[in-house]
Amino acid sequence: MSTEPTLPYVAQRSEPPDDGSQALPLGFRLDEFEIQAKLGEGGFGIVYRAWDHSLGQVRAIKEYMPAGIAQRDPGGSPQVLARSSKLRETFDKGLQRFIEEAQTLARFDHPSLVKVYRFWSENGTAYMVMPFYEGITLKKWLVDLGATPSE
Repeated sequence: MSTEPTLPYVAQRSEPPDDGSQALPLGFRLDEFEIQAKLGEGGFGIVYRAWDHSLGQVRAIKEYMPAGIAQRDPGGSPQVLARSSKLRETFDKGLQRFIEEAQTLARFDHPSLVKVYRFWSENGTAYMVMPFYEGITLKKWLVDLGATPSE
C-alpha cells in the first residue's frame, strides 16, 4: 500500500502548464523527487511540491528560474537557458548566488530559517530541497487580515 498522498485531479497533469509558466510539468522526475504541484512562481524561481520516493515524504523544491532573463528550452526539454547571450553572465552570477544561498542555509538548523536538505545543479539550473509546510502564505494572511498588521 502506497503512503503517497492523493492529489486532486487538477494536480495530476503530466503536460507542461499552458498558462505561459516556465514550470516543470507535473509528474516530472528530478532524481528521486516527483513534481506534484507548482506552489509559486516569482522573479527568481519556481517552488514546487514534490514527492520524495526515497524517503516517502512530501518536500518543497525551489528551482532557480529568473523569469526576466531565463526560459525553458523551447524544444521541450527541462533545460534552462539565458534568454540571450547578453544575459548569460547575469544568469550565471545569479545561479552562483542561488547555490551559495543553498549552501549557507544547509549549514544552519534554526527555527527562523528554512532548512535545506539537499541542492544540486542539473538542466542548466539548480534546485534546493526543503521541508514542505502546510498552511496559508504570508501574502494570503495579509489579504485576509484586511488591515495593516501591528508590530
